[in-house]
Amino acid sequence: MYSRIVFWEPMLSPHKVGFISSVSDILGVECVYVAHEGLDSERLRQGWRVASNDLPCYVAPDKEEIKELIKSREALHVFSGIRNFSTITFALNLVLKEKLDFFIMSEPRVFEGGLGFIRLLQSRLCEYSIRNSVTRVLAIGVNGVDWFKLVGYDLNRILPFAYFIPDVYSIGRREGSVAINIGFLGRLVESKGCSLFLEAATQNNNPKYNFFIAGSGSLESECERACKDGKVFFQGVIDMKNVPSYLSSLDVLVLPSNTKNDGWGVVVNEALLSGVAVVLSGEVGASLVVKRNWIGKICNSRDSKSIIKAVDDMVDEGVLNEKYKQKRRNFALENLTSLAGAKYFSDIVRSVTDKAKVRSFDWLVR
Repeated sequence: MYSRIVFWEPMLSPHKVGFISSVSDILGVECVYVAHEGLDSERLRQGWRVASNDLPCYVAPDKEEIKELIKSREALHVFSGIRNFSTITFALNLVLKEKLDFFIMSEPRVFEGGLGFIRLLQSRLCEYSIRNSVTRVLAIGVNGVDWFKLVGYDLNRILPFAYFIPDVYSIGRREGSVAINIGFLGRLVESKGCSLFLEAATQNNNPKYNFFIAGSGSLESECERACKDGKVFFQGVIDMKNVPSYLSSLDVLVLPSNTKNDGWGVVVNEALLSGVAVVLSGEVGASLVVKRNWIGKICNSRDSKSIIKAVDDMVDEGVLNEKYKQKRRNFALENLTSLAGAKYFSDIVRSVTDKAKVRSFDWLVR
């Protein structure tokens, strides 16, 4: 077993801390969290916060600190990304030079359009030594495994992966209510499908459907206008500590992203832990979870009517009631929490150190 596991991140993430702490507890090894930078201004505006934690953490370490972290030959290094951030590239080059074990734990690069082809070509041409040396690739999201296969990584080293978060959520109770609350939470930008959600809300004719939207971004003014028309309830930015309350008021969470840049979508974990059904476009990395009608539906990221149809279908199927809310929460507790992810990650580590078998996460397979 490794004496230490070092997680290298481009930016501090509130969604990783709980997972890493759980890995440390399960494996009984020291885990260290290293980030190139702290939360940026955009994420702070979105209400993101990183909770205090006993996890050893370095932000923007200098080269001597990085060398010290890589000194031990008994450590495993886990890289969330392999380029664009000097902390990560410097550390990765040292790991390669010293022939140390390392994982890549990453979403796919965006491989749509002309720039996508350039990224694909770059990865195929410039990652030869990484492909040959990597111990395991933990490929996040619906397109993760396909991406790493496409750019030449050994299929036997690739495992599907996800984001896993602490459970601070609960099911909201709205006894006797006949209204269906449909919500959007996140960056209010075109790529997240915010315009599509607004179109669905403003063109909907079902008086029992209420639409809620929360977040900040370039489409805030459009959200405010829709709110004035009485079709949408615009909540603005919600601090992370208030997200559970917002989600518990919903029946359906919609994330109709129109680009594969949405490599996972942690709000999907949050919604399901709150018992909320999800309507996702196929571009969303977390659309992997939508394999049963009571979890949610896949919509067309170019057709707002498909959002309403997805909700209509779930209403007709009777999967928005209290029974199915609890079923969704149970699924998320078993599969999407920090503890669930840490158990899976620990199995992967033991498959390297002890040749143990990795338990199957069937829902993670495309």
